[in-house]
Amino acid sequence: YEGTTYVPIRAISQAFGKRVDWNDETKTVEICQPFSYQEVMKAQDVIKTFFDDFAENDYKYFMHSYESGYVANNMAANAQNTVEKYLKHLIDQYDHDEQRLDLRTRTLRTHNLSQLMNYLSNEMGMEIPLRVKRDINALNNYYFNARYPGDNSFFVSKDDIEICKEGLDSCRELVLSVDKEMRTKNKEKELISENIPIVEDEEWDI
Repeated sequence: YEGTTYVPIRAISQAFGKRVDWNDETKTVEICQPFSYQEVMKAQDVIKTFFDDFAENDYKYFMHSYESGYVANNMAANAQNTVEKYLKHLIDQYDHDEQRLDLRTRTLRTHNLSQLMNYLSNEMGMEIPLRVKRDINALNNYYFNARYPGDNSFFVSKDDIEICKEGLDSCRELVLSVDKEMRTKNKEKELISENIPIVEDEEWDI
């Protein structure tokens, strides 16, 4: 244009594996080295409890409403969103494979519960019982269809709320079980690294 050649700097830079930043002070575009895996992990450690803490808070809110006998669209929408946070907690906490960092980042952006479970099963090798998968999948689409008006929107019934509770409970039990298992494994690794023998719990006849 008028003797100047313009190029899509972000697209070209990212194609060569570079990071593009905007410097607001100098009003210039800077082409930088991409963040290292260690830098990404360090940043994520700051918010590592985000998904779990918020999920637990949302779960308690749902249960309070459920036990009070409420039936509301917001409960169903929040139920799916809470399960999403629980599943993302598992990915965020326990998947640190550098080779699938990009896939992991994209997966953490989805709202689809089936896609999150597929990542846990197929990429991380996590075993999710079929019953749990069915309970969780039943919550898909509540967030949008019960929250926003549209062709597929509807008002939830008491049965819908029961379905949401079953899905929430199944997901939460899965997360608590995985968390407990991972804490045990991490503790064993610490003992091994410190050369401390691992003693199995013994059963005593009284």
